[in-house]
Amino acid sequence: MNNVIKRIDEVAASCDAIGFRQAEAESRTSALEDDMAPLQARVNELIKSNSELASQVLDLQARSRRDNLCVSDISIDRAHRTFGPAADDRPRPVIIKFHRSRDVTTVLSAAKRAGDLQYEDRPLRIVPDIPPRCNSSGEASPTSAWSSSREKSRNKPKRGGEGAAQKREKREEARRDTETKAKRDTSADRERQQRRGATRERRERRDDRSGDEREEKTQRERSRRKRQCERTPREKRRRADKNREADDSATDNEPRAEYRKTEKEPQSR
Repeated sequence: MNNVIKRIDEVAASCDAIGFRQAEAESRTSALEDDMAPLQARVNELIKSNSELASQVLDLQARSRRDNLCVSDISIDRAHRTFGPAADDRPRPVIIKFHRSRDVTTVLSAAKRAGDLQYEDRPLRIVPDIPPRCNSSGEASPTSAWSSSREKSRNKPKRGGEGAAQKREKREEARRDTETKAKRDTSADRERQQRRGATRERRERRDDRSGDEREEKTQRERSRRKRQCERTPREKRRRADKNREADDSATDNEPRAEYRKTEKEPQSR
């Protein structure tokens, strides 16, 4: 019996240790979530900075090539052409570098006024040398370049301040960050409260179950001991003495020899 009680105490201590470790793990998880919030904000800031730097590099690349013109579909034995093989059998475009920017504008205006150009019964196109990433189609076109220039000039920061587009973007980003942080904090608090409530309920159920089991085992042990005591010869003799005393008090006038004789009859059987 002592071994059983000792084993039960060990199991209860082990359950308490597991509950303590679970609570400690929950606190560590909450601390990690709190530490991740500034890191996520930093990552978003780096992503935004990388996007701005890529846009600036693309702008510098386009500005360095704005004095160039691409003349396509011209068969020349030796010329400075764009790198990389063509997707079909058409000749690769020829890049012309002008000394003055107004010459580029003059040539483009003349090509636009002329309409469809032909060279050796083949169509001829004269377009600005613009990086493919400036438009969505991947093909250099003056319209996309001019639209991009107008958009950049519209969003260009003023002297001593920021442009309207930058201010709107910053306000929207701050609002999104605030909403995201509020939602994350609310969900984290809700999950933390749910975990704590579940842990408290498990502990209460475990304590109730342990108390009921201990009480039930104690009752069973008492019943077993009682039955065992009833089966012992000492208990039988005690009962016989009680019965004899009761008979003596009830029949004081009867001889004791008859009582002894009646007492020995069950033993003879």
